[in-house]
Amino acid sequence: MGDSIWCRLRIGGEIKKSLIPELLKNLKEDTGDTIEFEELRGLTQGGLFELDNESIGQFNETEKFLENNNIPFARNSDGNYEYLAELRIFIPQVVNVAFPLDPSGNVVMPAEKLRQMIASISAVTFDTAALHVNSEKPY
Repeated sequence: MGDSIWCRLRIGGEIKKSLIPELLKNLKEDTGDTIEFEELRGLTQGGLFELDNESIGQFNETEKFLENNNIPFARNSDGNYEYLAELRIFIPQVVNVAFPLDPSGNVVMPAEKLRQMIASISAVTFDTAALHVNSEKPY
C-alpha cells in the first residue's frame, strides 16, 4: 500500500441495530482496526459516530455500505502529491457529492464547470431574463 492519507468519517442518523455487525465488518476491512459494538450504540438512537483514520483517504467498503442502506455520512480526507483533499457528503434522497478541496480546505471548482456556468450566463439576454423575473414561478 502507498502513503497513508488521513481521513475522518462521520456517520449520523438512526441505524437499525441489525445493520451494526455488517457496518463493523466494513469498518474493519477499511481501517484494519477492530471497533466495538458499544462504540456504535449511539447510532441506533440517532446519534453521531466519528472516526479518524490514517488509510487511503476514504472508507471504500463502509461508504458503499452506508449508501446502500441510506445512512447519511460525511467524509473529509487530506490530499497528497497525487490526490486533492476531498469532502464527501451523502444524505439519502438529498445529496451525494464529493468536493475537491485546496490545501486551505476551500472547495475547488474545475475550470470546465466554470466554462459551463459562463456559457449559461451569457445565454441569458435582457428579454429572456425579464421573462423569468416576471413569471409566477421565477425559476
